[in-house]
Amino acid sequence: MKKALAVILVAVVLVAVVALFLVRSAEDKLTEDVVSRANRLAIPSGWTQLVDIVRREQLLCISTNPCPSINRRWETGTELTLTDLQAIASPAGITLKVEGTCQRQANVGGDTSLCSGVGNDGTYVYTLTAVSPGVGEKDQFTLDIRPLH
Repeated sequence: MKKALAVILVAVVLVAVVALFLVRSAEDKLTEDVVSRANRLAIPSGWTQLVDIVRREQLLCISTNPCPSINRRWETGTELTLTDLQAIASPAGITLKVEGTCQRQANVGGDTSLCSGVGNDGTYVYTLTAVSPGVGEKDQFTLDIRPLH
C-alpha cells in the first residue's frame, strides 16, 4: 500500500512539474512577442534610456496591471514633434491618433505631457508620449504597450 501511494505521489508531482513548465513556456512566448513588437519601433540610437519595465505574461493578470506590458522612457535631447511620434511608430505598422501640440504651455510647471499618439496592431495598444519634465529641461519620450483587451 505504501509503495502504491508513493508511486501516485511521484506521478502527481511529475504531472504538476510538466504542467508548470508548459504554462511558463507559453507565458515566455507571449512576453517575447511583445518585446519583439516594441523593438520594431524606430527609437533613435542617440537617446538615453531611463526606464525599461517589461511585465511578463503571468497566469493571473488583472486589468489594472495587465500583462504582458512594457513601459520605457528615454531622454531625447531634442524637442519632439507629432511627426517624430509618427516616424517612431511607422516601422512597426502602427498608425497613431495624435493629440496635443508637442509644445510646452507657458503656464504649466513640473512634469507635463506635451503630445501623445495612440494606436494598435490588433493585439496591443501603443501609447507614445512626448514629456517635458520641467521648464528648460530636455524632452523625454515614453512608450507604453498594453494588451488591446
